[in-house]
Amino acid sequence: MLVLPVDAAARQDAIADHLTSCRVAGLCRPGDRIVELVARESALLPLLLRRGTHPHSLTVVHGTTPGSAADRADNGLPFPVTRRRSDPAGAWPVAGPVDLVVDTSAAYSTASVLRTVGNAADLLTLGGRLVLSSSATSTDLPAVLQNAGFTIDEVHGVELPDSDEQVERVLLDRFGRDAIALYRTIRLECEPEFARPVIATSLGDDAATVLQICRRTR
Repeated sequence: MLVLPVDAAARQDAIADHLTSCRVAGLCRPGDRIVELVARESALLPLLLRRGTHPHSLTVVHGTTPGSAADRADNGLPFPVTRRRSDPAGAWPVAGPVDLVVDTSAAYSTASVLRTVGNAADLLTLGGRLVLSSSATSTDLPAVLQNAGFTIDEVHGVELPDSDEQVERVLLDRFGRDAIALYRTIRLECEPEFARPVIATSLGDDAATVLQICRRTR
């Protein structure tokens, strides 16, 4: 069950994170060897358990921040779950090969994004998938991914641009004037912390933060 914070900004972030996690959980296949990079707790684990999706294994890599989980294995689950702590500047304490790498926590740090791409390229099987959140200002990221052997299959919006004017320009270019009218109606009828994350999913690479679903092709 999703428990929403009282603060509106935190509530908006929680809804955006949940939408992203649901999309990522839908990519997980039975038998996959999954690595998930997290700042706090795994968002995938409860969704996989609820959906009855049983991967081969889930390794949750925590940054070395105060209160982060110690290295341990979770017992009594229908598939192996292992937690590891990692130095943000180094290689992950994970043995490959793996089938899916998920990092939705690196969006605001270029260094973290580059580290994830490099480590994922080392661990993923050919055809393995990388799911990565990044800022839309990371204009060099497509070239970085290509150079590392990845093909971008899908791009989904996570966060809207800050101003309504920017959002309306994108909606006009993508969908026409009727989309602007719908957006203005939604703004009047719905709290922004609920509306904005949902609308962002339709903007693709025109969103402020995006979710890129990539495949290792070489």
